[in-house]
Order: sequence, then C-alpha cells, then structure tokens
Amino acid sequence: MKTLTKTILVSSLLGVWSTAWAAETLTLDEGAVYVFGSDLPSAADDLAPEELIEGFPSEAGTTFTLAGMTFSSTPCAVQGQSCTLPKAARVLYGATGRFRLRSMPAGTFLCSDKTFGRLTTSTSTACYAEASAMVAAAPAPAPAPAPAPAPAPAPLGSIPAGTWSRIALANGSYSLNGIQMVRYGDGVNWHYKQDSGAGQCTQVYMYDWGIRINECQVFKPDAATNPSPAVGNLPAIDKSKIPFSNPAYSTSRLQPTTELPAPSNVGAFRISCKYTHMNFDDPVVFPGQTGATHLHTYYGNRQADAFSTTQTLTASGDSSCDGGTINRSAYWIPSMIDTGSGTPIVSDRLGVYYKSGYGGVRPAQVQPWPAGLRMIAGNPKGYSSETSQATGFECMKVPAGVANPTEGKRVPHIPNCPVGSYIHMMIEFPQCWDGVNLDSPDHRSHMAYPTGTGCPSTHPVPLPVVTYNLNYPVKESNAPLRWRLSSDNYSRTAPGGYSAHADWMNGWDQNIISAWTKNCVQASVDCHAYLLGDGRKFY
Repeated sequence: MKTLTKTILVSSLLGVWSTAWAAETLTLDEGAVYVFGSDLPSAADDLAPEELIEGFPSEAGTTFTLAGMTFSSTPCAVQGQSCTLPKAARVLYGATGRFRLRSMPAGTFLCSDKTFGRLTTSTSTACYAEASAMVAAAPAPAPAPAPAPAPAPAPLGSIPAGTWSRIALANGSYSLNGIQMVRYGDGVNWHYKQDSGAGQCTQVYMYDWGIRINECQVFKPDAATNPSPAVGNLPAIDKSKIPFSNPAYSTSRLQPTTELPAPSNVGAFRISCKYTHMNFDDPVVFPGQTGATHLHTYYGNRQADAFSTTQTLTASGDSSCDGGTINRSAYWIPSMIDTGSGTPIVSDRLGVYYKSGYGGVRPAQVQPWPAGLRMIAGNPKGYSSETSQATGFECMKVPAGVANPTEGKRVPHIPNCPVGSYIHMMIEFPQCWDGVNLDSPDHRSHMAYPTGTGCPSTHPVPLPVVTYNLNYPVKESNAPLRWRLSSDNYSRTAPGGYSAHADWMNGWDQNIISAWTKNCVQASVDCHAYLLGDGRKFY
C-alpha cells in the first residue's frame, strides 16, 4: 500500500482513468501507468483535461444544450457509478449550474471527482454524455425467417381425419362390409380393433377385460386412399389402412397368488401381448435405418423401431404384454396383407411360449435367457416348401361339419381356411446358444436348433424355446387366397407365406426371467400364461 500526499494520481488500467487525492490510500496495480502531480496533466494519453463550466442548460426533451454543445438528458451514470461510452465523447460531470467538462475515450469510466476533479457536489451530481455518442447503432436487419419446415408425417397407425358412427350398444351385434376399424369403450376411453363381417360388442368377443364397453363404433375416413405401388413381387400396401395402435402398460403388473403351476412333462411358461404398431423397420437386420425393409407388425414394446437396442428396450417403453413392464421385449413379424385392397391384417394378440422344448433338452438343463440376446427365425427369402424354415400354418377352430384343408397338420404356406375358423401361424426360434455371442453377423449363427438328443457341442447352452403363435380370423370365403406376407417376394401364382420369419430382442426384467425359468421351465411344470411359480402372478 502507498499513501499519496499533495498529489493527484491519474492511472490508465484497461483503458480507464481515475484519480486519487492527497492523503488517500491506494493499492498500486501491477502494469498500470501512473501520473503524479499537484494538478491534473494537460494531457495524459487519450484523456483530455477537464474544463469548469458554469451555467444553466437549455432543455429540449431528451437532450439539453450547454455552452453550444448538446448532451443527453438521461445521465449515463450518477456519482459513484460507472459509465460506458460506445465511442469517444465529451462528458459533463456535475449538477445544474456547475459542471466539469472532459473529453473521454470510448470505454468505461467512474463518474466521480477522481475522474473529473473536485467539485462541490450534491445528491443530483451525475455524468451526461454528448447526445451523439449515446445514439444506439441501428440494429442489424433481422435475418429473413427460415421457411417453415414441412409437417412431419403422421406415425403409421395414427387415426386420420374421419368420423366414428355407432354400430352397437354393449352386448349387441354388428355386421361390417369389408375390413374396417372398430373402437369400443365407455364413450370417453376407447380401445381399437380391426374387424370384418359379424361381430359382438362384448368384452369376450373383443378379448379385452381392461375397459368398460358401453358401445362400439366404426370409423369412416374422410378421404379414399389407394395402395402404394408394389415393388417387385412384394404386395402393395395401403399405409392409411394400417390398424390403429392401442394403449399399453407403463408399469409392472404383478400380484400375489396361492395358485400353483400344474404338473407337466415339459417346463412351460407363456405370455400374451397385444398388437402395438407397424413400421418398415428392423432393428436387428437394419439397425438405425428407418424404412429399410418390408412392413413389420410389432407386439410388446411400443417404442420398438429402427433405433432400438436391447438396452433401450429394457430401460424404457410401455409394454402391451400381460405383466406390463416386467417384459419390454420387442416381438415382430412380417405383416399379413390382403392384396385385394392393400390392407395390412393384424392378429390382435401374440402368444409367446417359453418352454423346455421337445428336442431332447431336459427341463433342468435350461438356463435363463441372457440379457441383450437377439435373434431371428424363419427365412425372409423363402419362396417354396423347401426354402421355408421353422414356421407353419394350420386352420384352427374349424366349424363342425366343415372340411379342414390342413387336417390338423402344419403347412409351409397360408392355407385357404373356411369362414368361421382362423389361420394359425407358428414360428419357432432356435434353442441352443453358443454361450458367448449375444448376436452374430447373420443373426443366426450364435444360435442352433437341438438335435433331438439335446444341444450340439458347438452351441452347448440350452435356453427356453421361444415360439410365436398368431391367429388371423377368416370371415370371408376364399379371403386367404388374397393374403400374402409383406416379405413374400416371389411369384404371385404361388400361395403366400413361404417367407414367414420373426425377430426377437430381449427386453425382460432379468429377475423375472430367472423366476419363471427356475420355477416353471426347470421345475417341469406348466405355469400357464399368468404364473411365475413363486407365489406371484402377472396380469
């Protein structure tokens, strides 16, 4: 610290000048320029000397005039505060009748005696800059607004513009002309079902006990649509006729039970999942590539798309499966298409079986599915009986007295099942894991089918057999002759279905997998489609 006596200090530090008077104390800053003397210097760099002006300003609104100069009526700072000048200007310091005038450079200075010299001050002492210095620069013209982005296309399965009309009250019947979308509910809350022909407005017919049904309505779109052009021999698809999505569960759905699993020769666990959505993605075969493949129908995790991974599925997404978020797995298959109208046909539910299997694996040998596993089954390039793999179709629930084209056998193509029955599609995944890889370049090689006496030595770890089971109601005679899978890219004179295949990405809670593997599959009991075998059930 240094005490100054009989001196005035003028310092230039960062372009700001200030003064210290005799007998004042000041800390000297390193690198500053200091000028000492009994009076202010006549010039110190760019700071001009002050001039004492006495007189009363002539005011004119936002400015006033004094000594032939025009100043802004609004002070740039009051005594003791800082003033910032956008450019060099003359500045008055004082109050009405007595001012000091000094030319100041652009920048910031302190409005005080230390800057302008001693002056008899009052509470109204302030600094006033030349009006020309305080005029703000004209703002740069605002950039032209960017053109509004094109509206994003509505997600597939969104409800287009149209009207809903009542077709039945609760417990009533209805009849539809062709494939249409129906909603059922209490008038506020609705669930959706794709339907055709005769139907009933009941929970039993809708196979849905999760909503109160007061009435059923049918949808009529405002605009007629046409299928998009087919590529190669693939079926043309009318995207506007993709079935509407239903709500899914955002929480786990478990509760205690005293019911015990049934004895069985095969360890069995099952789960039922509602239809969620359709898209042209395949996160296993074409990860990160939106719209890269044929249309797929999804069950389970509602968020499944091209960017899904086993990690994202396990961590997030509502689930359409019984039990809610205990199972966020994604299950998908090629969509069934009615080629007469390009309408994608949906099976309302997917039944997934997890069993010890029939390939020679003993139930006690079965291990829980590892987290992160994914795989495919079937042949998306199949075009004949010989090239179809791990899949089969059959007619089920055939009315009494009506011939069954499949006679209780599975066939590799879509059969022409009679009205009143449904087409059952089954796809079985490989059971034996190599114990190392959660995936492989072809999404198959890390898995293998059992040999009949157990798993091969190359794939020694037996896992629960995953089997997809889907039912497609037949409500119009010969309608199945028009049905093909979205992946059927072969001669249209051949029956559809040879390219049947399926993908699976594990999104199970691993604690739940461990529970049903131990208590159902390894224990060689039948846990049906709702028991975990440990005193809990899911719903």
